[in-house]
Amino acid sequence: MKKSYFLMAAAATMFAACSQTDFVNEAAVVESNASQTIGFEGFAGKSTRAEIADLDALKNVGFNVWGYTGSTAEDVVFNGDNVDWVTVEGTLKWSYAHDETTLKPWEEDKTYLFGAIAPQTATGSLSHEGVYSIGGAQSGYAADVTDYLVAETQTIPSSAARLVTLDFKHIMSKVSVTVTGSADVTINRIQMKGWKTGAGTFASNATPTWTITGDGTADYTDVYNAGAGVYNATTTATDDAASFLIVPQTATLTFLLTYKVGALEYEKPVEVASQVLAQNTHTTFNFTVGAAYIEFSAAMTTGWTTTDVDKTIEN
Repeated sequence: MKKSYFLMAAAATMFAACSQTDFVNEAAVVESNASQTIGFEGFAGKSTRAEIADLDALKNVGFNVWGYTGSTAEDVVFNGDNVDWVTVEGTLKWSYAHDETTLKPWEEDKTYLFGAIAPQTATGSLSHEGVYSIGGAQSGYAADVTDYLVAETQTIPSSAARLVTLDFKHIMSKVSVTVTGSADVTINRIQMKGWKTGAGTFASNATPTWTITGDGTADYTDVYNAGAGVYNATTTATDDAASFLIVPQTATLTFLLTYKVGALEYEKPVEVASQVLAQNTHTTFNFTVGAAYIEFSAAMTTGWTTTDVDKTIEN
């Protein structure tokens, strides 16, 4: 008997010290077996922490899947069904069903629309017209707020025996800060403010858009704080500085650096006006602190996507 397959892929890269477009690594396979039911299978990836940056992270949070077989909302096969990485008959796999009696069959002469949202805790939906809606997104430390992913919707006729990729992509914007400098420079604190703080609502439509409730901007928030200690600027602050997930927007960001050059203390604000914090984009702001200057740059590429902004501030 013929098999039909669906591939829900997590393709592409982690981010370099610039902006890149991010996809989830590895793949989860949605398989139609010989009895014409839809099941799930997966491949191993590398784990990460709070962000859903690869397949192992996706396995920890699961996803919800939607499927339609027609042009009306009633033609529904999956309606936000939980898909978990669980043991079924001794084998780890993606599963929405407890046993074979609850697996969903393919219907003949139908064209299916599929999509998915991760994590399962997301408040979202996919319409029969292929439009995603997600509400309640919040900006903050990457370790503390939800990293939302949606899969590119795909259609496939039930008669087709081919792979269809549904790429999971991040829909928040990620921001990081790095610092380098000469041997006589020490950094005590890096702060950042300026992004809109309200909850965000996402709608994919023809042009994916984010709406943010409220116009307030955040007070300064620590990106790095050495406390009683100091950070020597001859190496980057990547491991010490907190990354943020921010509801996509255009913002005027202000960074406040507190540092020493030898025994001299400085507190310098650096403003970046009209910075586009785009969805599925990781922007890294790179500071080089020297005895006579702060050199500032921000970068954005494909992969998370890349732009350069350079600023020099004299002491």
